[in-house]
Amino acid sequence: MRDANYMCEAVTRNSKSWWTIDGGYCLPYSLAYRTLGLDTLSIEDNCTFFFKCALTNSLDPDCQCENATACREEVNSYCTNPYLEYPISGVVVSPYIDMAYARDRDWKNKKPDIIGYKGQVKCIGYQLITTETWWSIDEKFEFHNYRFVERQFCFMKEGIEANRNYSGPRYDANCWNNSKTFNNRSYQISFLCQTRCISKYRVRDGITDCLPSEEFQSNSCPQIQRHRLQCSSSELTCLLAGALGNWAPDCSNNRDEYDYESGILLRINLACEQRNEPVCVYLRNYIQTSSYKDANNTNIASDSIFNDHTTTIIPFRSYCNSFFNLDSGMDESPEFCKEWICLNDEYQCLSGQCILQSWVCDGKRSLLGISLVVCIFLLDLCR
Repeated sequence: MRDANYMCEAVTRNSKSWWTIDGGYCLPYSLAYRTLGLDTLSIEDNCTFFFKCALTNSLDPDCQCENATACREEVNSYCTNPYLEYPISGVVVSPYIDMAYARDRDWKNKKPDIIGYKGQVKCIGYQLITTETWWSIDEKFEFHNYRFVERQFCFMKEGIEANRNYSGPRYDANCWNNSKTFNNRSYQISFLCQTRCISKYRVRDGITDCLPSEEFQSNSCPQIQRHRLQCSSSELTCLLAGALGNWAPDCSNNRDEYDYESGILLRINLACEQRNEPVCVYLRNYIQTSSYKDANNTNIASDSIFNDHTTTIIPFRSYCNSFFNLDSGMDESPEFCKEWICLNDEYQCLSGQCILQSWVCDGKRSLLGISLVVCIFLLDLCR
């Protein structure tokens, strides 16, 4: 939930509402957060408290309103401003973006009503400076898609009123493509992003630096390839070590999630803490050999080595059943299972897996595969 910190009420994850406590952390439990002193921001501020009650459908038992519709009256009673800025603690998504909710609204909708730009941002060739400008958002709005917002900001779209400052902090108009490195090499510059300068080594590195459509292309980084993972000979990437084993495949063959040659599920088996410990050595070798060629001049990362594993066929109901039926474990991926539909006589965990109803609150953690994950998600139910 780190991506939702300080604005927990605005998200619904795993069909749960979340409450922001001190420090910005998110909790999904039905607790008296204000009474327990876990949310000191709302102790003396009834407007803030009922604002959060409305967004979370009265997650806090002290809300005194049964649901979002009933809390609407409380918000109108305690709040005086027509618009309520959120997050309460200030700007979170980016330093130049503010969000606000209309006081009298349908609180079942968690997205803000208006968004505002104010401040400065670096663009290619100039710095953009704007005064506070607010406008309504549409259904495409996403809380954390700040690269898209930056693009709108720099191009002054959606009626943004701003001035271009050509002497302030900015990206070079030509992205320093005529400059040299300390060892007299030309900079490897990418012009994929329209509003910022990035290195070619940051294209397909597992981190989105600009609009996703601008990074949908292969990239090679020969100078530093030994430090980056290459998906295959036909899918050139520059994946950082941090992109491996994150349940979000960047490779079409899942090489960044599962080592098919060694049978290692990267997410579970990688915990590199000390440079010379075996796990770290393995990780370096795994990345390094992804772009090497063997004696037969066949790329080690070629798609052919995955055929025996990716063609494994399992029964339909073996997916998302809390057991690893594929060596890679991808049949139990939370990103996949969250869209799964369980049978009527099964219980669906917050992680998406389907289990027997008799397993719920039975005091056991005897499931195979991702048993620990499943049981942790059940704790609040059993309480």
